[in-house]
Amino acid sequence: MLDYDCFGHCCLCHKNMLVEEAVGGKVIKRFLPDYDETEYLLDDGSKMRVALCKPCKLQLSEKHHDKVMGSIIKGWRVEVDNLKHWDKAKKDAYMEIYSQKQIVCKSENVPVDVLDKKFSEHLNKKDKVCR
Repeated sequence: MLDYDCFGHCCLCHKNMLVEEAVGGKVIKRFLPDYDETEYLLDDGSKMRVALCKPCKLQLSEKHHDKVMGSIIKGWRVEVDNLKHWDKAKKDAYMEIYSQKQIVCKSENVPVDVLDKKFSEHLNKKDKVCR
């Protein structure tokens, strides 16, 4: 069983929500009705969309941020490790940066001014910790 983020799987419970079906003689991939997504604001100001099954999305809260981000970072590591044209140093340098990313807040359907305020608060909190 997966313990990292993988395309088509819930980033929390890792349920596979991507299936292959034969339609009109062609094999197509489609998401199950249980598939959903949400978006997070990260500490570098970027936004990240993640796949979630509907049950996990319904119970999603701030307490899940570390678990979601841990799953995402593990998924990035798996993807980077599979890049045959990158050497170990390049892979490690990439992961050094990306493994430090943190979720500031859920950003789906949140007004820009609220996100700006939360991002600013996050930066102020981070700045105080560094002093």
